[in-house]
Amino acid sequence: MPGPDTKKLAASLRAFSDQTRIRLLMALRQKGELCVRDLTERLRLPQPTISAHLGILRRHGLVRARRTGKQVFYSNDKPQLGRLRKGFDDLFPPKPRGKRRRR
Repeated sequence: MPGPDTKKLAASLRAFSDQTRIRLLMALRQKGELCVRDLTERLRLPQPTISAHLGILRRHGLVRARRTGKQVFYSNDKPQLGRLRKGFDDLFPPKPRGKRRRR
């Protein structure tokens, strides 16, 4: 039975091991697409910190970047996040929901 690519899954999960990166992913989920300046204001962190964490998320394929002039806009890579979720679900399948028996 084929399973998830555990090496890729482990690398992607390491990208989630930082509170700032989780906050970035959440902000992008809420707004869809934001530039670094918007993210610095929203998270109240310095630009170099935001840029460093976005770089990690990009290397792991969790966010996409789109350049317009001098600005770079970031968004979550929904297909990649979906594959990550599927890999996690393959490792730890949700328990089937059945009818609860009354006592």
